[in-house]
Amino acid sequence: MMKIRLGMAFVMMSLGLPAAAHGSEYNFYEQADKKGCASIITEHGQEECAHVQKAKDEACNVSLACDVDKHERLIAKYKDAKERLDRGQVADADKDKLKNEVRLLKEAIEASKEGGRSGTSKAQACVTARENVQKWFTETGISLTEHTRDDALHLRKDLLDQLAAAQKNQAEAKTKRDAKPSDSNLQRDYDRATDEMRAAEKALEQFNTRYGKDIERYASRLIDQYKAERESHERPLSEAKNRVENCKKIDNMSY
Repeated sequence: MMKIRLGMAFVMMSLGLPAAAHGSEYNFYEQADKKGCASIITEHGQEECAHVQKAKDEACNVSLACDVDKHERLIAKYKDAKERLDRGQVADADKDKLKNEVRLLKEAIEASKEGGRSGTSKAQACVTARENVQKWFTETGISLTEHTRDDALHLRKDLLDQLAAAQKNQAEAKTKRDAKPSDSNLQRDYDRATDEMRAAEKALEQFNTRYGKDIERYASRLIDQYKAERESHERPLSEAKNRVENCKKIDNMSY
């Protein structure tokens, strides 16, 4: 990815073109082959996207102990041991051992419930972070691409119009010079018109290198990719929501 050259900016400004597309926009053709934040069409957009993605990674790369089946097995073992102890279904020699087992099982259940309590907030943070990523691509990523595309298309039209006008002026200046080849003023007019035409050609060439020639096609590919990005997050988002429910279930489970 190349940053826009100052030389190009000066040429464009000298032609009286808008500055809307100046800055750190990237080539649509090049960006369409990239994925995720790396594909965002502007440097600032890439930084924003990376910030949202980083927040998601930090929120979701967290170990959670919310195993509902394990918690239910603990409760079942506790109830069984407690029932045997309460009914006296144990030899006196083993009573202390069973009491200790009941105590340890109760502690394990409480620790599991505490894990469910803290896990609920952690799992919800992951859900929120994943939803923020989806929202960013749907709202900001697409909007940014559309605005940059529209600015680029407007700028390219201006460049083409400037080039057409410069070519017309150069052709007219050539006709006048050819009619009076000894007229130095007409020769200077022709040279100046030629320089302006070459500058317009250079500006268009640099623009095409900067944004690519088929802006609309590749901008559409980027937008389609960002829509698909939302879909790609649906499964992990669903899994994150399930973790929230599992953690809540453990925290709320009575014994």
